[in-house]
Amino acid sequence: MRQHLGGHFGPECNVARNWLNVGRPLSGPAPGAIGIKEHHVFQVVRVVGPNQVLAISGNDHNAVLTRIRSTAGVIGWRDVGDLNGANSSDAPKEKSEAEGNESAAQALDGLAW
Repeated sequence: MRQHLGGHFGPECNVARNWLNVGRPLSGPAPGAIGIKEHHVFQVVRVVGPNQVLAISGNDHNAVLTRIRSTAGVIGWRDVGDLNGANSSDAPKEKSEAEGNESAAQALDGLAW
């Protein structure tokens, strides 16, 4: 996740729980938010339904994957947008419904059913 966000975060962020000290807290998932689980961190691409997000994460089955993830077990949500060098032109853009459906379909193609 550190590399994905531009390398602005130190080695302390190799421990998932340490992401709870980065950025500012959020009350729930939102595009661009970081979701922290006990031993895993991911970035929300978009919220797809109750308790589900389309997210990108590294070290996910030994790869960087974008896929639908459950939000069960999330111990914190963080906004790191101001910390990773993002400005308004770098912020995640809302996609049209068709683009969103295509992204979700591509993410689902990579899942083992």
